[in-house]
Amino acid sequence: MQSNVCLITFSNLVRDGRSLNVLRAVSSISNVICFSLTSENEFNKLTLPNNVKHFSVPSPRKRLILNWLFFINYIKKIFTHNKYEKYIFWACDLYSLGAVYKIARKEDYVTYDSREIYSALANLSKFPIKQKILSFLEKKWVKTVNHFVVSGDLDAEYLRGYFKTDKLFTTIYNVPPYREHINSNIIKERYPFLKDKLILLYQGAVHYGRGIIPVLDFIANSEKFAFVVLGEGIFLNKAKIIAQNKGILDRVVFAGNVPYEELHHWTCSADVGINLIEPISLSYKLALPNKMFEYAMAGLPQVASSLPAMEKIINQNNIGVVISDFAARSIQNAIEKIIDNYEFYRQNSLQFAKNNNYAIEEKKMRKIIYDVLNKC
Repeated sequence: MQSNVCLITFSNLVRDGRSLNVLRAVSSISNVICFSLTSENEFNKLTLPNNVKHFSVPSPRKRLILNWLFFINYIKKIFTHNKYEKYIFWACDLYSLGAVYKIARKEDYVTYDSREIYSALANLSKFPIKQKILSFLEKKWVKTVNHFVVSGDLDAEYLRGYFKTDKLFTTIYNVPPYREHINSNIIKERYPFLKDKLILLYQGAVHYGRGIIPVLDFIANSEKFAFVVLGEGIFLNKAKIIAQNKGILDRVVFAGNVPYEELHHWTCSADVGINLIEPISLSYKLALPNKMFEYAMAGLPQVASSLPAMEKIINQNNIGVVISDFAARSIQNAIEKIIDNYEFYRQNSLQFAKNNNYAIEEKKMRKIIYDVLNKC
């Protein structure tokens, strides 16, 4: 029986580095059918082999939940099985797992990338009913899963107990493809009013609990620094209002989403990375975000939270300073320590990136597919 890979992601691949990296890895060894929210124009600009057949799923609704339901039903309607084919499904998130649950057969193989602890999301911490519904659906859908992929070892430890499963787990860290550090000044070229400032950079989803408010508090009392936020999210408008009320929009830039392929240029043009995840949910407490690795690859020392997974790596490799609270004074002390020892942290970060990058994780992704193909 012939096998093909079907990768499904409820995201735009242009801005979703993890899903894009998986697609590149698996397409190097197998034909791939891919469903995503990426428009065909955007998808065609990505560097991918010709054996990827992409289906762009539209997002016609304003509400996320309605778009999600549309996404699942759209894929269910257009996906067709051939009785001589076995599919290796790769659900890139919980929302994609819902679609896989609808179309996978018993003879198919399902890999689920639980990139977050979806049963304890920070964004739903104030919406317990929504969280219970999502958790119920996840427990139902994972019954079809053969192989779990997670972004950290602590996630695997927790989820084995939570799902009460002895199925396979593989940890694939959120690391970017290796790139040499480049001399970039794109931030100050785009925003010349920041030319005399030291640039603090946050990149990622703009959600509550990502340390953005504490940094805005710090910026309000530290005129030699500027804060650049790359990304969008449900907290973006609130963050803009806070910055405006503090009168610091001359030193704070909300630059929006940047294509993943361009992100390294932006990161290399900053001075210090901000990686302050507040422990407001279990998902955040166990976080090991890709920005930690992206900052390191750009030679950016980082200020980070004292969360177990991050603290261990940052302290062992001396790639930044960890703080235990989010007071403006703590952020200031951490940044001053970094500036006083900048080259030390910078060189450690660059060396860390050489040993922790996509090339290592890519082998794990390929092995998952190879092992299934060899059994067919």
